[in-house]
Amino acid sequence: MPKDRVVKLLVFVFLICLVPNSYSKEELNKKIIDSAIEIMITATEACDFKKSTQYYYKDTKFFVYKIGELVSSGHWYDVKTIIKPILEKCDVKVLSNETLSTEVQFSSDFKTATHKSEIKKVTEVKEGRKYKQHYLETTTFGVVELKLVVLESHVDFLKTERIN
Repeated sequence: MPKDRVVKLLVFVFLICLVPNSYSKEELNKKIIDSAIEIMITATEACDFKKSTQYYYKDTKFFVYKIGELVSSGHWYDVKTIIKPILEKCDVKVLSNETLSTEVQFSSDFKTATHKSEIKKVTEVKEGRKYKQHYLETTTFGVVELKLVVLESHVDFLKTERIN
C-alpha cells in the first residue's frame, strides 16, 4: 500500500477512535465529555465531516504512535486536508468495535478533561481488505472562548494487522 494511503487510513482510523458547542461555564463534567465522544464516533462512522470534527479548532494537536513510539504529529490545519477527503469518500466501514476500558480524568480546576480508552476494532475498506486494530486513545478537552474543544488527541496503535 502506498505510504500516503497508509497515512490517510491511519488518520481515518484515528478519527473513528476518537454536546452542544457553547458553554457558559468553564467547568467540564463526565456527561459533557461522554456526549462529545459519542457524537464524534457516531458522526465519523457516518462519514459526516462537519459533525465529526466540530470539536477541533485551530490549535488542536494530533499525535499518532505505534507501540508507544511517536510516528506522526500535527495541528488541526495539517490534518484537516487529509481527513475531509477520507470522510467524503467514506470507504472505511466499522465491522466490530469493542471498548475494553474507558475513563475520564479531570484537572484539579475542572478546566480540562481527558478521555482515555482501549479499543479493539475491525474495519473494512471498500476494496474488501479487512484490518484488525488494537489501540489506546486519549482525547483532552477544554473550553476555549466558551466552546468545548479538543486540545489534544493521541492514538497509540498497539497492533494493526490485515486479516484477509
